[in-house]
Amino acid sequence: MDARQMIYRNLGNTGLRVSILGFGTHITFGQQISDEMAENLLTLAYNSGINLFETSETYCNGAAEITLGKILKNQKWRYVFLSFYPVCIVFLIT
Repeated sequence: MDARQMIYRNLGNTGLRVSILGFGTHITFGQQISDEMAENLLTLAYNSGINLFETSETYCNGAAEITLGKILKNQKWRYVFLSFYPVCIVFLIT
């Protein structure tokens, strides 16, 4: 896909424009592929117009988040980064 074909939407009232497609790092980053391959895939996604990247501390015990952070740190891209943290809700019924 050519970046000019990507569709973007406003993210609430933040003024941020995000691609309707995002790039998630679950399982693959930090486990199934090399850091070099991860960077190549991320670059391909960004050059295709994707500017929304998602990860979590729980993906590969934090390795996915670290890998994504290292890659993005070295880029001069404009992007939106989402990181999820699991919330455990315990109901105590007495």
